Amino acid sequence: MKVDAQTTLTIEKIAGLQAQVTAKEIELEVMRSYSTASNPDFQRVEETIKVLKNELAKLGANNNYGKNITIPTGTMPSLGLEYQRKFRELKFNETLYEIMVKQYEMAKIDESKDTVLIQVIDKAIPPDQKNTTRTWGGRKASSTVVFAFLFSCLLAFLWNIVKKPLRMNGLKRLKDIFLLERRPSSH
Repeated sequence: MKVDAQTTLTIEKIAGLQAQVTAKEIELEVMRSYSTASNPDFQRVEETIKVLKNELAKLGANNNYGKNITIPTGTMPSLGLEYQRKFRELKFNETLYEIMVKQYEMAKIDESKDTVLIQVIDKAIPPDQKNTTRTWGGRKASSTVVFAFLFSCLLAFLWNIVKKPLRMNGLKRLKDIFLLERRPSSH
């Protein structure tokens, strides 16, 4: 079963256009992540997609890209039509693969051009004295613990005085404890 040359060329051209449309749509989706619709490059890619889709419409392909080509079924047997569809799909995938490989290679070249250079402005100099922050921090922590202990003892003592006002007047008890009034000695 032999497919005529014009049909083969038409299928190849449709497959190539569809692959280009798909590649440009992928490029447009990537551009959406880092640019706006007012970006000239973004608008250029959108316009390219419109032009490619118009060419596809002129060739008779429907909007589903590659699902069906309008070919008169009365002129070809059903096996020939199936062969042409598979052949068109193959050409579409080949062209898409070639475009993607070219873009990948260009991205690798661009990445290798953008090398990051590190320049040392000032070299590190060891300090003249040892850092005493660690020991000073330990001193702060231990003095805080001692102060907190003494403060809590004082609060407990005052609470005990305030809590038992019926047995003895609270102010008198404080006076007795802190001023240590002299009591007459029995000498």
